[in-house]
Amino acid sequence: MPVPTKDQLETINKFSQVPLEEDQVFVFRSLSADTLPVKQFGWFGEYSILMTENMLLDLKQSYKTGVGLLASHNSRRLPFGRTYNAEVTTDSVDGESVKTLYVDHYIVKYTKDSEGNKVPLRTEVNNMTTQDIANHIEVGHAFDTSIGFEITNPGCSICGHDIRDYSKCDHLLGQHYDVMVDGINEKKRCDLVADAGEAYENSLVYAGAVNRAIVVKNDRDSNQLTALHDPVNAGDSEIYNVEDVKSLPLNSKVFCSLSKGGMNLFSFTQPENKPKLLSQGGMEMPTNETQAEETKAPAAQEATVTSQDGIVLSKQLHEQLHSDLKKSQEAEKNLTAELEKAKTSLAATEAIVQQFSSKLKEETLAAGIKARGNSFSKERFEKYLNTLSLDELAAEKEALEAEFSAPLEAAQLTQKTISEEKPEVANLSAEEKRALASKEAALRFKREGGDIGKLTKEELDKLNK
Repeated sequence: MPVPTKDQLETINKFSQVPLEEDQVFVFRSLSADTLPVKQFGWFGEYSILMTENMLLDLKQSYKTGVGLLASHNSRRLPFGRTYNAEVTTDSVDGESVKTLYVDHYIVKYTKDSEGNKVPLRTEVNNMTTQDIANHIEVGHAFDTSIGFEITNPGCSICGHDIRDYSKCDHLLGQHYDVMVDGINEKKRCDLVADAGEAYENSLVYAGAVNRAIVVKNDRDSNQLTALHDPVNAGDSEIYNVEDVKSLPLNSKVFCSLSKGGMNLFSFTQPENKPKLLSQGGMEMPTNETQAEETKAPAAQEATVTSQDGIVLSKQLHEQLHSDLKKSQEAEKNLTAELEKAKTSLAATEAIVQQFSSKLKEETLAAGIKARGNSFSKERFEKYLNTLSLDELAAEKEALEAEFSAPLEAAQLTQKTISEEKPEVANLSAEEKRALASKEAALRFKREGGDIGKLTKEELDKLNK
Protein backbone atom coordinates (compact mmCIF):
# COMPACT_ATOMS: atom_id res chain seq x y z
CA MET A 1 0.00 0.00 0.00
CA PRO A 2 1.67 3.29 -1.13
CA VAL A 3 2.46 5.46 1.90
CA PRO A 4 3.54 9.11 1.91
CA THR A 5 7.10 10.24 2.44
CA LYS A 6 7.91 12.51 5.34
CA ASP A 7 7.72 15.62 3.12
CA GLN A 8 4.46 14.45 1.52
CA LEU A 9 2.87 13.76 4.91
CA GLU A 10 3.91 17.22 6.09
CA THR A 11 2.18 18.79 3.07
CA ILE A 12 -0.93 16.63 3.50
CA ASN A 13 -1.26 17.56 7.18
CA LYS A 14 -1.66 21.20 6.12
CA PHE A 15 -5.05 20.15 4.70
CA SER A 16 -6.16 17.95 7.61
CA GLN A 17 -8.08 19.09 10.68
CA VAL A 18 -6.20 16.55 12.79
CA PRO A 19 -2.64 15.28 12.53
CA LEU A 20 -2.43 12.25 10.23
CA GLU A 21 0.06 9.40 10.60
CA GLU A 22 1.86 7.67 7.76
CA ASP A 23 -0.15 4.46 8.07
CA GLN A 24 -3.46 6.31 7.77
CA VAL A 25 -2.71 7.85 4.37
CA PHE A 26 -2.76 6.31 0.89
CA VAL A 27 -1.16 8.40 -1.86
CA PHE A 28 -1.14 8.08 -5.63
CA ARG A 29 -0.26 10.17 -8.68
CA SER A 30 -2.18 10.49 -11.95
CA LEU A 31 -1.29 11.72 -15.41
CA SER A 32 -4.13 14.20 -15.76
CA ALA A 33 -3.59 16.40 -18.84
CA ASP A 34 -1.10 17.33 -21.54
CA THR A 35 -0.68 19.63 -24.53
CA LEU A 36 -1.63 17.04 -27.16
CA PRO A 37 -4.74 18.06 -29.18
CA VAL A 38 -8.07 16.71 -27.87
CA LYS A 39 -10.40 15.87 -30.75
CA GLN A 40 -13.95 17.20 -30.60
CA PHE A 41 -16.95 17.15 -32.93
CA GLY A 42 -19.05 20.29 -33.33
CA TRP A 43 -21.68 21.77 -35.58
CA PHE A 44 -19.20 22.26 -38.42
CA GLY A 45 -17.19 19.06 -38.17
CA GLU A 46 -14.17 17.92 -36.24
CA TYR A 47 -11.93 20.36 -34.38
CA SER A 48 -9.39 20.17 -31.55
CA ILE A 49 -9.10 21.66 -28.08
CA LEU A 50 -5.50 22.77 -27.61
CA MET A 51 -4.37 23.07 -23.99
CA THR A 52 -1.29 25.29 -23.71
CA GLU A 53 1.54 24.99 -21.21
CA ASN A 54 0.17 28.11 -19.51
CA MET A 55 -3.17 26.32 -19.01
CA LEU A 56 -1.40 23.36 -17.40
CA LEU A 57 0.46 25.73 -15.07
CA ASP A 58 -2.86 27.32 -14.01
CA LEU A 59 -4.30 23.85 -13.26
CA LYS A 60 -1.13 22.92 -11.40
CA GLN A 61 -1.64 25.83 -9.00
CA SER A 62 -5.25 24.79 -8.37
CA TYR A 63 -4.33 21.17 -7.65
CA LYS A 64 -1.48 22.22 -5.35
CA THR A 65 -4.07 24.25 -3.45
CA GLY A 66 -6.09 21.09 -2.97
CA VAL A 67 -9.38 20.13 -4.64
CA GLY A 68 -11.74 17.25 -3.95
CA LEU A 69 -11.32 13.70 -5.30
CA LEU A 70 -14.73 12.48 -6.47
CA ALA A 71 -16.31 9.52 -8.23
CA SER A 72 -17.67 10.24 -11.72
CA HIS A 73 -17.76 14.04 -11.24
CA ASN A 74 -20.76 13.61 -8.94
CA SER A 75 -20.68 16.83 -6.92
CA ARG A 76 -23.74 15.79 -4.87
CA ARG A 77 -21.58 13.24 -3.06
CA LEU A 78 -18.87 14.07 -0.57
CA PRO A 79 -15.26 13.76 -1.74
CA PHE A 80 -13.33 10.74 -0.44
CA GLY A 81 -9.87 12.20 -1.10
CA ARG A 82 -8.01 15.34 -2.06
CA THR A 83 -5.18 16.61 -4.23
CA TYR A 84 -2.16 18.02 -2.41
CA ASN A 85 0.46 18.63 -5.08
CA ALA A 86 1.03 18.78 -8.85
CA GLU A 87 3.80 19.38 -11.36
CA VAL A 88 4.21 20.02 -15.07
CA THR A 89 6.96 18.00 -16.74
CA THR A 90 8.06 17.23 -20.29
CA ASP A 91 7.30 13.71 -21.55
CA SER A 92 8.28 12.10 -24.84
CA VAL A 93 5.27 10.79 -26.77
CA ASP A 94 6.07 9.08 -30.08
CA GLY A 95 9.31 11.02 -30.22
CA GLU A 96 7.58 14.35 -29.57
CA SER A 97 8.16 16.50 -26.45
CA VAL A 98 4.81 17.00 -24.70
CA LYS A 99 4.13 19.13 -21.64
CA THR A 100 2.28 16.94 -19.12
CA LEU A 101 0.40 17.65 -15.88
CA TYR A 102 0.78 15.13 -13.04
CA VAL A 103 -1.45 15.42 -9.96
CA ASP A 104 -0.80 13.93 -6.50
CA HIS A 105 -3.75 12.74 -4.38
CA TYR A 106 -4.23 11.36 -0.89
CA ILE A 107 -6.98 9.26 0.68
CA VAL A 108 -7.29 8.77 4.45
CA LYS A 109 -8.03 5.05 5.02
CA TYR A 110 -9.29 5.35 8.60
CA THR A 111 -9.51 7.66 11.59
CA LYS A 112 -8.97 6.88 15.27
CA ASP A 113 -11.32 7.11 18.22
CA SER A 114 -10.40 8.50 21.62
CA GLU A 115 -8.89 5.16 22.60
CA GLY A 116 -6.78 4.89 19.45
CA ASN A 117 -8.93 2.30 17.70
CA LYS A 118 -9.20 2.39 13.90
CA VAL A 119 -12.50 3.72 12.58
CA PRO A 120 -13.27 3.02 8.88
CA LEU A 121 -14.32 5.98 6.73
CA ARG A 122 -17.39 5.22 4.68
CA THR A 123 -18.18 6.99 1.41
CA GLU A 124 -21.34 7.59 -0.59
CA VAL A 125 -20.03 5.37 -3.40
CA ASN A 126 -22.01 2.12 -3.01
CA ASN A 127 -21.30 2.10 0.73
CA MET A 128 -17.58 1.55 0.01
CA THR A 129 -14.99 2.63 2.56
CA THR A 130 -12.01 4.77 1.69
CA GLN A 131 -9.91 1.64 2.32
CA ASP A 132 -11.95 -0.18 -0.35
CA ILE A 133 -11.31 2.59 -2.87
CA ALA A 134 -7.60 2.65 -2.03
CA ASN A 135 -7.50 -1.12 -2.53
CA HIS A 136 -9.10 -0.83 -5.98
CA ILE A 137 -6.57 1.80 -7.00
CA GLU A 138 -3.67 -0.24 -5.66
CA VAL A 139 -4.57 -3.41 -7.58
CA GLY A 140 -5.28 -1.47 -10.79
CA HIS A 141 -9.08 -1.75 -10.93
CA ALA A 142 -9.52 2.01 -10.75
CA PHE A 143 -6.95 3.56 -13.06
CA ASP A 144 -8.59 6.30 -15.13
CA THR A 145 -8.82 9.78 -13.66
CA SER A 146 -10.80 12.66 -15.14
CA ILE A 147 -10.09 16.25 -14.20
CA GLY A 148 -12.83 18.86 -13.87
CA PHE A 149 -11.89 22.47 -14.63
CA GLU A 150 -12.93 25.77 -16.19
CA ILE A 151 -11.53 27.38 -19.33
CA THR A 152 -11.60 31.07 -18.45
CA ASN A 153 -10.60 32.36 -21.89
CA PRO A 154 -11.52 29.99 -24.75
CA GLY A 155 -9.50 31.38 -27.66
CA CYS A 156 -9.70 31.08 -31.44
CA SER A 157 -6.67 29.46 -33.09
CA ILE A 158 -7.13 31.67 -36.19
CA CYS A 159 -7.39 35.20 -34.77
CA GLY A 160 -6.47 34.69 -31.09
CA HIS A 161 -9.61 36.42 -29.75
CA ASP A 162 -12.21 34.91 -27.42
CA ILE A 163 -14.20 32.48 -29.60
CA ARG A 164 -17.46 33.78 -28.02
CA ASP A 165 -16.76 37.41 -28.91
CA TYR A 166 -18.63 37.93 -32.20
CA SER A 167 -17.41 41.53 -32.44
CA LYS A 168 -13.80 40.36 -32.79
CA CYS A 169 -13.98 36.73 -33.96
CA ASP A 170 -16.16 35.52 -36.85
CA HIS A 171 -14.54 32.08 -37.14
CA LEU A 172 -16.38 28.78 -36.60
CA LEU A 173 -14.91 25.74 -34.89
CA GLY A 174 -14.16 23.04 -37.46
CA GLN A 175 -14.21 25.40 -40.46
CA HIS A 176 -11.07 26.00 -42.56
CA TYR A 177 -9.78 29.48 -43.42
CA ASP A 178 -7.03 31.02 -45.58
CA VAL A 179 -4.17 32.12 -43.31
CA MET A 180 -0.86 33.75 -44.31
CA VAL A 181 2.08 31.79 -42.79
CA ASP A 182 5.54 33.21 -43.55
CA GLY A 183 4.16 34.90 -46.66
CA ILE A 184 2.47 31.71 -47.91
CA ASN A 185 -1.32 31.27 -48.01
CA GLU A 186 -2.36 28.10 -46.15
CA LYS A 187 -5.67 26.50 -45.16
CA LYS A 188 -6.00 26.40 -41.36
CA ARG A 189 -8.80 24.85 -39.28
CA CYS A 190 -10.41 26.85 -36.50
CA ASP A 191 -9.61 25.08 -33.19
CA LEU A 192 -10.29 26.01 -29.55
CA VAL A 193 -7.27 27.21 -27.55
CA ALA A 194 -7.38 26.78 -23.75
CA ASP A 195 -4.71 29.13 -22.41
CA ALA A 196 -6.04 29.96 -18.91
CA GLY A 197 -8.25 28.19 -16.38
CA GLU A 198 -8.89 26.83 -12.93
CA ALA A 199 -9.23 23.27 -11.61
CA TYR A 200 -12.32 22.38 -9.55
CA GLU A 201 -12.01 18.63 -8.89
CA ASN A 202 -10.64 15.30 -10.02
CA SER A 203 -12.57 12.06 -10.42
CA LEU A 204 -11.60 8.42 -10.56
CA VAL A 205 -14.22 7.44 -13.14
CA TYR A 206 -15.43 9.55 -16.04
CA ALA A 207 -19.09 10.57 -16.28
CA GLY A 208 -21.54 13.51 -16.28
CA ALA A 209 -21.16 16.96 -14.84
CA VAL A 210 -18.47 19.20 -13.41
CA ASN A 211 -18.36 20.57 -9.83
CA ARG A 212 -16.36 20.41 -6.60
CA ALA A 213 -16.62 20.74 -2.79
CA ILE A 214 -13.88 22.12 -0.59
CA VAL A 215 -13.66 21.82 3.18
CA VAL A 216 -11.68 24.74 4.57
CA LYS A 217 -9.56 24.21 7.69
CA ASN A 218 -10.62 26.79 10.27
CA ASP A 219 -7.23 27.24 11.94
CA ARG A 220 -5.08 27.07 8.78
CA ASP A 221 -2.22 29.54 8.69
CA SER A 222 -3.02 32.14 6.00
CA ASN A 223 0.55 31.85 4.69
CA GLN A 224 0.22 28.14 4.03
CA LEU A 225 -2.59 28.20 1.48
CA THR A 226 -3.38 31.60 0.06
CA ALA A 227 -4.89 30.40 -3.22
CA LEU A 228 -8.02 28.67 -1.93
CA HIS A 229 -11.06 29.30 -4.10
CA ASP A 230 -14.69 29.52 -3.14
CA PRO A 231 -16.45 26.27 -3.92
CA VAL A 232 -18.67 26.13 -6.97
CA ASN A 233 -22.14 25.19 -5.84
CA ALA A 234 -24.56 24.41 -8.63
CA GLY A 235 -27.46 23.90 -6.25
CA ASP A 236 -30.56 23.32 -8.34
CA SER A 237 -29.07 25.08 -11.38
CA GLU A 238 -29.27 23.13 -14.59
CA ILE A 239 -26.01 22.25 -16.30
CA TYR A 240 -26.05 22.25 -20.12
CA ASN A 241 -23.93 20.21 -22.48
CA VAL A 242 -22.06 22.56 -24.81
CA GLU A 243 -21.48 21.28 -28.33
CA ASP A 244 -20.00 24.52 -29.64
CA VAL A 245 -18.42 27.18 -27.39
CA LYS A 246 -19.27 29.72 -30.11
CA SER A 247 -22.92 29.38 -29.02
CA LEU A 248 -22.25 30.66 -25.48
CA PRO A 249 -22.51 34.30 -24.35
CA LEU A 250 -19.22 36.12 -23.92
CA ASN A 251 -19.05 36.08 -20.09
CA SER A 252 -20.47 32.61 -19.45
CA LYS A 253 -18.40 29.99 -17.66
CA VAL A 254 -17.08 27.02 -19.64
CA PHE A 255 -16.50 23.85 -17.58
CA CYS A 256 -14.69 20.75 -18.81
CA SER A 257 -14.13 17.17 -17.80
CA LEU A 258 -11.09 15.55 -19.38
CA SER A 259 -10.11 11.89 -19.36
CA LYS A 260 -8.71 9.33 -21.76
CA GLY A 261 -12.18 9.12 -23.28
CA GLY A 262 -12.03 12.73 -24.49
CA MET A 263 -13.29 16.09 -23.24
CA ASN A 264 -16.85 17.15 -22.40
CA LEU A 265 -17.86 20.82 -22.21
CA PHE A 266 -20.57 22.20 -19.88
CA SER A 267 -22.02 25.52 -18.77
CA PHE A 268 -24.61 26.84 -16.33
CA THR A 269 -25.70 29.17 -19.16
CA GLN A 270 -28.00 27.78 -21.83
CA PRO A 271 -26.25 27.92 -25.23
CA GLU A 272 -27.89 28.79 -28.54
CA ASN A 273 -29.72 25.76 -29.94
CA LYS A 274 -27.65 25.89 -33.12
CA PRO A 275 -25.82 28.43 -35.27
CA LYS A 276 -28.02 30.47 -37.62
CA LEU A 277 -27.00 29.65 -41.18
CA LEU A 278 -27.60 32.01 -44.08
CA SER A 279 -28.61 30.85 -47.55
CA GLN A 280 -25.19 31.88 -48.85
CA GLY A 281 -23.61 29.36 -46.52
CA GLY A 282 -22.26 31.86 -43.98
CA MET A 283 -23.28 32.34 -40.37
CA GLU A 284 -25.49 35.05 -38.96
CA MET A 285 -23.44 36.47 -36.12
CA PRO A 286 -25.55 37.64 -33.17
CA THR A 287 -24.17 40.58 -31.21
CA ASN A 288 -22.83 40.07 -27.71
CA GLU A 289 -25.53 42.44 -26.47
CA THR A 290 -28.21 40.17 -27.98
CA GLN A 291 -26.64 37.17 -26.29
CA ALA A 292 -26.56 39.00 -22.97
CA GLU A 293 -30.26 39.86 -23.24
CA GLU A 294 -31.08 36.23 -24.02
CA THR A 295 -29.08 35.13 -21.00
CA LYS A 296 -30.97 37.56 -18.76
CA ALA A 297 -34.37 36.36 -20.04
CA PRO A 298 -34.19 32.57 -20.47
CA ALA A 299 -38.01 32.35 -20.49
CA ALA A 300 -38.07 34.10 -23.86
CA GLN A 301 -35.68 31.59 -25.40
CA GLU A 302 -36.73 28.55 -27.41
CA ALA A 303 -37.13 25.18 -25.74
CA THR A 304 -33.87 23.47 -24.73
CA VAL A 305 -32.55 20.96 -27.24
CA THR A 306 -31.49 17.80 -25.46
CA SER A 307 -27.98 16.43 -25.88
CA GLN A 308 -29.29 13.55 -28.00
CA ASP A 309 -31.28 15.91 -30.24
CA GLY A 310 -28.22 18.08 -30.60
CA ILE A 311 -26.11 15.11 -31.65
CA VAL A 312 -28.69 14.13 -34.28
CA LEU A 313 -28.94 17.69 -35.60
CA SER A 314 -25.18 18.03 -35.56
CA LYS A 315 -24.77 14.83 -37.56
CA GLN A 316 -27.44 15.89 -40.06
CA LEU A 317 -25.82 19.27 -40.52
CA HIS A 318 -22.40 17.68 -40.86
CA GLU A 319 -23.71 15.22 -43.48
CA GLN A 320 -25.33 18.08 -45.42
CA LEU A 321 -22.16 20.15 -45.27
CA HIS A 322 -20.12 17.12 -46.29
CA SER A 323 -22.45 16.52 -49.27
CA ASP A 324 -22.29 20.18 -50.31
CA LEU A 325 -18.53 20.16 -49.97
CA LYS A 326 -18.28 17.02 -52.09
CA LYS A 327 -20.42 18.60 -54.83
CA SER A 328 -18.36 21.77 -54.66
CA GLN A 329 -15.13 19.79 -54.94
CA GLU A 330 -16.52 17.83 -57.93
CA ALA A 331 -17.57 21.06 -59.65
CA GLU A 332 -14.16 22.55 -58.94
CA LYS A 333 -12.54 19.44 -60.39
CA ASN A 334 -14.61 19.71 -63.60
CA LEU A 335 -13.85 23.42 -63.93
CA THR A 336 -10.15 22.72 -63.43
CA ALA A 337 -10.27 20.07 -66.20
CA GLU A 338 -12.05 22.49 -68.57
CA LEU A 339 -9.53 25.20 -67.74
CA GLU A 340 -6.64 22.85 -68.52
CA LYS A 341 -8.25 21.98 -71.88
CA ALA A 342 -8.69 25.67 -72.67
CA LYS A 343 -5.06 26.36 -71.73
CA THR A 344 -3.86 23.52 -73.99
CA SER A 345 -6.00 24.77 -76.90
CA LEU A 346 -4.80 28.34 -76.36
CA ALA A 347 -1.17 27.22 -76.29
CA ALA A 348 -1.65 25.32 -79.58
CA THR A 349 -3.31 28.36 -81.18
CA GLU A 350 -0.55 30.66 -79.96
CA ALA A 351 2.07 28.29 -81.43
CA ILE A 352 0.31 28.34 -84.83
CA VAL A 353 0.02 32.13 -84.75
CA GLN A 354 3.70 32.44 -83.82
CA GLN A 355 4.71 30.12 -86.64
CA PHE A 356 2.59 32.01 -89.18
CA SER A 357 3.88 35.35 -87.89
CA SER A 358 7.52 34.20 -88.28
CA LYS A 359 6.88 33.01 -91.82
CA LEU A 360 5.10 36.25 -92.73
CA LYS A 361 8.02 38.28 -91.37
CA GLU A 362 10.48 36.27 -93.48
CA GLU A 363 8.37 36.78 -96.61
CA THR A 364 8.05 40.51 -95.92
CA LEU A 365 11.82 40.87 -95.49
CA ALA A 366 12.42 38.96 -98.73
CA ALA A 367 9.97 41.28 -100.52
CA GLY A 368 11.87 44.28 -99.14
CA ILE A 369 15.19 43.00 -100.43
CA LYS A 370 13.73 42.40 -103.86
CA ALA A 371 12.08 45.80 -103.95
CA ARG A 372 14.98 47.92 -102.68
CA GLY A 373 18.11 45.88 -103.24
CA ASN A 374 21.27 46.95 -101.43
CA SER A 375 19.58 50.02 -100.00
CA PHE A 376 17.24 47.80 -97.89
CA SER A 377 18.29 47.59 -94.17
CA LYS A 378 17.12 44.13 -93.11
CA GLU A 379 17.99 44.41 -89.37
CA ARG A 380 16.31 47.78 -88.91
CA PHE A 381 13.21 46.71 -90.82
CA GLU A 382 12.99 43.43 -88.87
CA LYS A 383 12.82 45.37 -85.57
CA TYR A 384 10.02 47.42 -87.08
CA LEU A 385 8.12 44.28 -88.18
CA ASN A 386 8.29 42.87 -84.60
CA THR A 387 5.99 45.68 -83.48
CA LEU A 388 3.26 44.88 -86.02
CA SER A 389 0.17 42.69 -85.82
CA LEU A 390 -0.53 39.95 -88.36
CA ASP A 391 -2.81 42.23 -90.39
CA GLU A 392 -0.18 44.98 -90.42
CA LEU A 393 2.53 42.49 -91.43
CA ALA A 394 0.38 41.30 -94.37
CA ALA A 395 -0.21 44.90 -95.46
CA GLU A 396 3.53 45.71 -95.30
CA LYS A 397 4.38 42.62 -97.37
CA GLU A 398 1.77 43.54 -99.99
CA ALA A 399 3.16 47.09 -100.24
CA LEU A 400 6.74 45.85 -100.75
CA GLU A 401 5.68 43.33 -103.36
CA ALA A 402 3.84 46.11 -105.25
CA GLU A 403 6.95 48.27 -104.96
CA PHE A 404 9.02 45.47 -106.50
CA SER A 405 6.61 44.66 -109.39
CA ALA A 406 6.22 48.28 -110.60
CA PRO A 407 9.82 48.80 -111.92
CA LEU A 408 9.84 45.25 -113.22
CA GLU A 409 6.79 45.91 -115.41
CA ALA A 410 8.31 49.21 -116.51
CA ALA A 411 11.58 47.44 -117.35
CA GLN A 412 9.74 44.81 -119.36
CA LEU A 413 7.90 47.52 -121.30
CA THR A 414 11.16 49.43 -121.91
CA GLN A 415 12.90 46.24 -123.03
CA LYS A 416 10.08 45.61 -125.51
CA THR A 417 10.33 49.16 -126.82
CA ILE A 418 14.12 48.98 -127.11
CA SER A 419 13.88 45.62 -128.82
CA GLU A 420 11.40 46.98 -131.30
CA GLU A 421 13.47 50.09 -131.88
CA LYS A 422 16.89 48.36 -131.64
CA PRO A 423 18.88 49.25 -134.80
CA GLU A 424 20.73 46.72 -136.85
CA VAL A 425 23.85 45.76 -134.93
CA ALA A 426 25.88 45.42 -138.01
CA ASN A 427 25.37 49.09 -138.84
CA LEU A 428 26.42 50.28 -135.33
CA SER A 429 29.78 51.76 -134.58
CA ALA A 430 31.88 50.44 -131.66
CA GLU A 431 30.84 53.45 -129.53
CA GLU A 432 27.12 52.88 -130.28
CA LYS A 433 27.49 49.17 -129.37
CA ARG A 434 29.02 50.12 -126.03
CA ALA A 435 26.14 52.52 -125.34
CA LEU A 436 23.54 49.90 -126.26
CA ALA A 437 25.29 47.27 -124.10
CA SER A 438 25.25 49.69 -121.13
CA LYS A 439 21.48 50.20 -121.51
CA GLU A 440 20.87 46.44 -121.72
CA ALA A 441 23.08 45.86 -118.70
CA ALA A 442 21.17 48.52 -116.69
CA LEU A 443 17.86 46.81 -117.48
CA ARG A 444 19.23 43.44 -116.38
CA PHE A 445 20.64 44.98 -113.21
CA LYS A 446 17.18 46.25 -112.27
CA ARG A 447 15.68 42.84 -112.91
CA GLU A 448 18.38 40.57 -111.61
CA GLY A 449 20.86 42.64 -109.66
CA GLY A 450 24.52 41.66 -109.73
CA ASP A 451 27.74 43.31 -111.03
CA ILE A 452 26.94 46.09 -113.53
CA GLY A 453 30.42 45.89 -115.15
CA LYS A 454 30.11 42.18 -115.73
CA LEU A 455 26.60 42.56 -117.15
CA THR A 456 27.80 45.31 -119.55
CA LYS A 457 30.61 43.07 -120.84
CA GLU A 458 28.16 40.21 -121.40
CA GLU A 459 25.83 42.44 -123.41
CA LEU A 460 28.72 43.84 -125.46
CA ASP A 461 29.87 40.30 -126.27
CA LYS A 462 26.36 39.50 -127.53
CA LEU A 463 26.39 42.55 -129.84
CA ASN A 464 29.78 41.68 -131.26
CA LYS A 465 28.79 38.14 -132.18
